[in-house]
Amino acid sequence: MGAGAACASILAVSPKTKGKFIQISSDHYMKNGNWDLSYVIPSYLHANYKQVQKAVEYQYLNDYPQNLNEAERRDIILNILSDQHFVAPAAREALLYARKNLIVYAYIFQYENAQLLASVRKNGASHGNDCSFIFNNPTLSGSSLKTIEWNDDDRKIIQQLVSQMVNFIRKRNLSEDGFERFRTIYRIATLISNRNITDPVEFYSNVTEFWHKIIPTVEQLHIAPQYRVLLQPCTMCQYPYKIPFYIILTVLVM
Repeated sequence: MGAGAACASILAVSPKTKGKFIQISSDHYMKNGNWDLSYVIPSYLHANYKQVQKAVEYQYLNDYPQNLNEAERRDIILNILSDQHFVAPAAREALLYARKNLIVYAYIFQYENAQLLASVRKNGASHGNDCSFIFNNPTLSGSSLKTIEWNDDDRKIIQQLVSQMVNFIRKRNLSEDGFERFRTIYRIATLISNRNITDPVEFYSNVTEFWHKIIPTVEQLHIAPQYRVLLQPCTMCQYPYKIPFYIILTVLVM
C-alpha cells in the first residue's frame, strides 16, 4: 500500500526465515510441557506481556496446547506472527486511509504457482509472491535461482494484476476490474486466485480489532490481588454504637 490513495495488497503468510522457523518450532513448546509464547510475545515488545500472552492464547488456541500436534502448534505460531506483523498493520493502514476519504482498494492474493512457491519456501520467505507476477520476474531475485516458465494460468494472473495496477494509477477506479472500494463501514477485499470468485470478502477487521484495540487495552491492565477492609465489625469499632442503636429503636417503637 503506497502513500495517499493506493491499492492494499496483503498475503497472510509469515515471512520468517527457515532458520527462524526452526527456532520457533523448538522454542514455543517447552520440554516440561508448558506452552510458551515468550518468543513471539516478548517482554520488550509489550507492556504487561504476561496478560498479552494469555489474551493471544485465548484468541488463537481452540484446545489445550498439549492436545495439539506439532504441525497444529506450528500453524498457530505462524498465524500469530502473520497477523501481528503483516495482516493487522496492513488492514489498519487501509482503514486509516479510508477514514481520510482516500480511495482504497484491497485484495488478498491466493494464487499459487507450485514451482515458484517451492523456490520461495526453500529460501525461507513466503510473502509478497504477487510481486513476482506483477514485475514478471520468475527468477525472484537473481540469476542463481531457477527460472520458472509461466503457464496459461500464470499469464492470466499477470494480466489481471498489471491491468488493475495500471487502471488504478490512471483512473483511481477499479470497478471495471471487479473490485469494490474499501470503506470505513464496508471493509472488504477482492480475492485473486485461479478460481472464479467474484464476491468480496471481509478484510481482516477482526484481526485489526484484536491487535490494535484489544491488545493495547490489555497492556494497560494491572491485575493484582487487592485486599481492602470496607467496614470493620462492630466489636472492633471504638465508637459506642449501642447508644445510637437504642435511640433509633426507641423512636421506631414509639
